Amino acid sequence: MKKIFYISAFAALLAGASLTSCSDFLEAKDKSSGGKTDADFFPSNPTTLLTSAYVNLRAYSDVTSNTNIFDKGTDLYADQSRAQGKIELDLYSMSADCESTKSFYVNAMSCINNANGAIKYAGSDSEIGSQARFLRAYSYYMLTQQFGAVPYSTDYIQSSSRNYARTDLAEIYSKITEDLQALYDNSPLADVDNVSGKPSKKACAALLAKVYLAWGWDIDVTVASQSDLEKGVFTVNSTANFDKAAEWAQKALSGINFASQTFEKKWDPKNQTNSEFIFAVKYLAAGVSDITAYSNSQSGSYGGYYSPLVGCDSRNQQSEKSVLLFEKGDQRYDATFMTTFYNDYYAYWNEADAANTIALDKTGKFFPWYVSDAEISAWCTAHASQLASNTSIVRIGSEDGTEVQNYTPAGAKKGSAETYTAYNGKTNAGVKVKKFDDPENKANCYHDIILLDASDIQLTLAEAYLMAGNDAKFFEAINELRKRAFADSYVALNSISDYTYSYSTSAGFANVSDQMKKLDLLLDERGRETYAQKLRWADLRRTKQLIRYNVEFNREITSASNMKGTDGLLKFYRPIPQAEIENNDAITPADQNDGYKAAATEASVSGDTSSDASNG
Repeated sequence: MKKIFYISAFAALLAGASLTSCSDFLEAKDKSSGGKTDADFFPSNPTTLLTSAYVNLRAYSDVTSNTNIFDKGTDLYADQSRAQGKIELDLYSMSADCESTKSFYVNAMSCINNANGAIKYAGSDSEIGSQARFLRAYSYYMLTQQFGAVPYSTDYIQSSSRNYARTDLAEIYSKITEDLQALYDNSPLADVDNVSGKPSKKACAALLAKVYLAWGWDIDVTVASQSDLEKGVFTVNSTANFDKAAEWAQKALSGINFASQTFEKKWDPKNQTNSEFIFAVKYLAAGVSDITAYSNSQSGSYGGYYSPLVGCDSRNQQSEKSVLLFEKGDQRYDATFMTTFYNDYYAYWNEADAANTIALDKTGKFFPWYVSDAEISAWCTAHASQLASNTSIVRIGSEDGTEVQNYTPAGAKKGSAETYTAYNGKTNAGVKVKKFDDPENKANCYHDIILLDASDIQLTLAEAYLMAGNDAKFFEAINELRKRAFADSYVALNSISDYTYSYSTSAGFANVSDQMKKLDLLLDERGRETYAQKLRWADLRRTKQLIRYNVEFNREITSASNMKGTDGLLKFYRPIPQAEIENNDAITPADQNDGYKAAATEASVSGDTSSDASNG
């Protein structure tokens, strides 16, 4: 039975709003405006609502314990802490009461409603209204990638109405793309803006590319059954939206030259306004009274348990797949991970000559899987003046696990190897991601959260070409990034040697079609180029590989049955929050996503697929 004293998350009004009482909602006020109601205050202060929308965006874009749904339950990350309540997303044991999914849902819906308020009071074609329309489009895109169909509205909700039905997914995509194209064609947004944190027309083009790509996968690509969903097998019925995705990706990439800077330089913390960062949540420590309260958590959210950084809790450390994913010579490994730990962790970001003179005697050196014993010994000899007998020398992800040994002044490694094996035989150790380091504020990270990045859009372009059947353009788009990383270029599928992590012999990757092998190549490239950028779960879900990759690479998942709910259906989306179902009159338990319904359905018993399995 519906509880009438609650409102829907869809009707949340102010930044940070949660499911709250109807009376609180109806009496919404700006406390600093002398007790004025919204009708009195917001018409002359629409910026307040726009600011609230940006605050909501910040809330659901950060990687925190409550919104950590971007990467958990995938192939590239493992939870070393295995803390109860944090690992449920990896196990796919979450229910509709999951706090992580509810927090994301509430903040995204709050962002949308605040944006709608700013549009109402400032005008849709104004500078404020144009920014708000972009934030609304981005939030709806993010919601669809996690939950599928959600209620869509352009109205600023000021009443206690609780009647918002889920909108058809194709209709949501249509409305998002229509609005974004109007912003691109005719709005006061700047053509390019990678400095202020405001959206630009280039950002609109980038988001259009991602939305059209999702539209193609979710509507124009079908899966015949739950069995095929397990295998990642699909049928492409139309390429029209993939063609549009490629078109908009090319517009978004106009003027961007990947050869103009190295991958390492791109992620230098002093280079946060470079042209490859198309849209970001901006953070500025200057003038902040409480430097801890207004920072973000991303710099400490991707790393192993031996990281010296405060707050690095091993929730998203390297899995065996990600350890072995990087090939020898690919510069993205050293640019992504902090492989040299000085006594002062942040010394790396000083001038190179200064860093090379700092001792490593309390921390260590982390080598990738492909480095030989001879190469490690040579490095130790070259850096003998910096090393002491308690310096850890680590080789991540060797055949026998991750080796951790201590250096001796003689240059040999001390004693027998201490080998960290993993749960279910997979590596349980990894090195820290350095892409989001903030050497100035250190553990209080003020590195911008990058939401639209040129590398992601370049790989969106490659994926669109692949799905449209243009193999030559597909390889060309991937190779542009691989050349910058000094990785070997791809020419054709049969010219690519097996990876060390061989898909041809892995159980979940044997005897797959050439189309799926090329999709595997693309997902691998996404793993290398956009590691830790909060994209992986959505990438696997969009491309129908979520179950296949989890069964093969997620150490917590032993079979597809682990990803099924009591209804017998696969969990292919996040659950619609239970509070939303209880408090929104237009959403019933039958509207819940597959895997989270209360009881087994006739479709699951008979083996037929559901609409969610068929269309995304």
